[in-house]
Amino acid sequence: MNRRDFLKLALGSIAVGATVGLRSPVYAAENPPVVLCLGWDAMDYRSATQLLNAGKLPNLGQLNLHRLLAWPGNTVTKPGWAEIETGLPIPVTGITANNNFDSKILGEWTIYGLLRKAYPNCWLSTIHSKKDHTGDRIVNNKKEPFYFLKEWALGGGMDRYVSPSTLQLTASLTIARTRVSLLEHINSYLQSGKTGGLIFAHFKEPDEFGHLYGMGSSQWNNSVVRLDQILGEAVALLNPDSIFVISDHGYDDFGLKQHNNAPLGIIASNVPLKDDGIRCDFPPTLLVLTGITPDGSTPALYGKSLLL
Repeated sequence: MNRRDFLKLALGSIAVGATVGLRSPVYAAENPPVVLCLGWDAMDYRSATQLLNAGKLPNLGQLNLHRLLAWPGNTVTKPGWAEIETGLPIPVTGITANNNFDSKILGEWTIYGLLRKAYPNCWLSTIHSKKDHTGDRIVNNKKEPFYFLKEWALGGGMDRYVSPSTLQLTASLTIARTRVSLLEHINSYLQSGKTGGLIFAHFKEPDEFGHLYGMGSSQWNNSVVRLDQILGEAVALLNPDSIFVISDHGYDDFGLKQHNNAPLGIIASNVPLKDDGIRCDFPPTLLVLTGITPDGSTPALYGKSLLL
């Protein structure tokens, strides 16, 4: 099945939702824009649209909302975020599934490494909230997906890097703890004297509540409302040039507690984007937005820019 056929099969007749965007990025050629990217794990496009229509997500409602399809990998966490943060397909990353992985990802291959190469003095920070997603520990004698990212980041590749292990925690970060780290990163950037860069924060919600209570449950909806409030708080403090809210996949359907066949993730931005991108499209989108030509990257990026 080619990509076009897959898109038709996955999307069916679901309508595209869009709202009014914020200001377009303007920045000097020698500096990248200030980019804020929040990852909402497993946020389903249908749930986002439902909550937007109900007026529950006023901050997300300021962005242009689109589907981001979980393709070509499967609809689970490890392949999803590996594709979003590298733009590389499974044969290159070595991340086939949650329980089938042997990471080949180097820090230099990620969006952070590519930005650091182009802009040595820009700000780079990330927060990975899931203990099994962050690459902090060895499981079944195999390295976690972002094991080498942590090593590279703490070795000077990034200005800030937070994961459960860096905070000496054995559990994933709660939404409250991830929020605290996000605001800390923003304040550190504002005090750093640096101009431009990327602040990325992955939240394990609403996925956690989907597995426990089902997509669309009151617990799920409340967590998404809280994420929207944090989005507004972060934007007000940082005043970024560009904003992205992104998810790795969706859920099988409302009321269900699994995402075995759940390609309908989201990408929302104040920047106009093309519809129906795939997860590997995010890195080239970010690179083009920051003035970097993704062609010629090694390894070669799989996706294409979604910028209009």
